[in-house]
Amino acid sequence: MRKPPPKADLKSLAETMLKLLDDAESNVREAAMEGLGVLLRVIGERGMAGYMEGVDKSREEKIREYAAKAEVRVAGAAPPVKKVDMKPEPSIPIVNRAGGQIGSGKVTLGAGKSKPNSAPSNSATSNTSSAKPASSSSSSSSLNAIPAKKKAVDEPVSFKFSDDSAELWMAEAFPDVDLKAFGDSNWKTRLAACQAFLESLQQAAVTIEGEAVVRFFGKTPGWKESNFQVGTSMVSCFDFCVKKGVASKGASSLVLIALAEKLGDVKLKKTVGDHFTTIAEKYSLQFVLSTLYEPLSKAKSPKTVADSLLWIHSMIMEFGIVGLDVKALIEFVKTALGNTNASVRANAITVMGGLRIWVGPDVRMFVADLGTQQLASIDAEFEKVASRAPPAPARVTEDAGAGGTEDLADNLFPRVDLTTKVTPETFE
Repeated sequence: MRKPPPKADLKSLAETMLKLLDDAESNVREAAMEGLGVLLRVIGERGMAGYMEGVDKSREEKIREYAAKAEVRVAGAAPPVKKVDMKPEPSIPIVNRAGGQIGSGKVTLGAGKSKPNSAPSNSATSNTSSAKPASSSSSSSSLNAIPAKKKAVDEPVSFKFSDDSAELWMAEAFPDVDLKAFGDSNWKTRLAACQAFLESLQQAAVTIEGEAVVRFFGKTPGWKESNFQVGTSMVSCFDFCVKKGVASKGASSLVLIALAEKLGDVKLKKTVGDHFTTIAEKYSLQFVLSTLYEPLSKAKSPKTVADSLLWIHSMIMEFGIVGLDVKALIEFVKTALGNTNASVRANAITVMGGLRIWVGPDVRMFVADLGTQQLASIDAEFEKVASRAPPAPARVTEDAGAGGTEDLADNLFPRVDLTTKVTPETFE
């Protein structure tokens, strides 16, 4: 490339690569980030600013890394991009669901960023997320007026391996393991390989790299493994890594995003749900939910969404809502309330009932913009649970502060400084 691409081509290139960031194939997502990094290196920060606004922080960091490594011989190319400290902003976003996305902290959910937060891309690679405040509700503009003392924050996840480097690590760390057996056409061979590998993990003398294990299994047998016994065995390996403390947030985000739809699989939903619970106990329920919003918002099966809502309800009843971005959860639920499937709507109302128990009757103000029929159903659910007191949390996060310790009242109902509003004339 001897000269920068013309503006017309630049727009087309950037938009195409931005779309590919959400591709199902990890190598495509990786190539898209590398391509955006080259463009950033060629035309500089100012030229790419408009395209980078919707990119979640973990991906932006990866793009900047590619930009810094890019060797570009173009007249007028921008200087090497410096790595910046991608610290998340301590604010609780209200997501605009009009686009149906949520994310890794966002809710485009699909993203939300988060667009969620795409995690693997690990959008989990999630995942993660930077959501824009919602403007559809008359009360939304005031909800974030005064920041809470300490609000739930979705820290960007980071990654250490690529799919190829993960396979190399597996070969070096477990030389006695036949890696080809994981991709054998016979499901019994794949199952035996997974079961034997779990034993190898449990007896491993080497330092286990959870992300490498996850990435390898995501490629072989693969996330689309059709045999539930093999799938169950894969999840057992992931669960061991989390409980052993060798699965990073990045590794867990890959699993959350890839297996989100399994919450609706009759044979795997308990196994997958239990593993997601293990991740929540390790990192936080907020991390798990913010990563799941995106893939669940994109799920095509109503059963997947309906079953995932019941799982979410069980989680908030077991963990409570300390550290949880309740407003983002409500926005996700409101999207489900508009689903054409009756089971999805019914289960969304059940989640609202759970929030009523924890938050109180004032939670209704956050769904006041819904239709009359929807509100009638929600009010009926609220009446059923009105006398129930919040239960003592049955589960806690390993790091008690991981999910945040914000004052719930400040989160949902921000304080207002009355000193500037009450004057002597007020009492005359």
